[in-house]
Amino acid sequence: MILIGFSLGILTNLMPLRAEEESKHNKLPDITLENVNGESFNLTKVNELTLLFFWLPQSDSCLIQLSRLQEFINNNDINILAIAIGDIKQNELLEVKTQLKLEFPLLIDRKAKLSQKFKLATIPTTFIYDPQANDLDTIIGTYKTTKIDKKLNN
Repeated sequence: MILIGFSLGILTNLMPLRAEEESKHNKLPDITLENVNGESFNLTKVNELTLLFFWLPQSDSCLIQLSRLQEFINNNDINILAIAIGDIKQNELLEVKTQLKLEFPLLIDRKAKLSQKFKLATIPTTFIYDPQANDLDTIIGTYKTTKIDKKLNN
């Protein structure tokens, strides 16, 4: 419970991403996160169309969205990086990954550095990153995956 309050406290102090600022974030920042196996992953390695899904393990709506995203990638050619925010234990994420049968990487933004770079204000938030178009689009909150299809096909 303390972790939820702490994480939300961090997030509520961040400013929302404004349209004029969004263009500054078209390239992913040089930030290294840790995956559930303790391995490092640097975001500058992302060179394909990718969904960056920011979430909290304690949030039921985030867990529902993770399941929806798994269904989405079963039928679509897109990468997903699910980025948990806060000082979350790896075994907690491994449990989520196993229970939901997730096939995409779960990363940990322990000190919310990436979240701060993107000026996250709401959880869950999804960024659609297209490095070829040098574009970053945002979906705030939970959503049906048809919303991703619409954004990708515009």
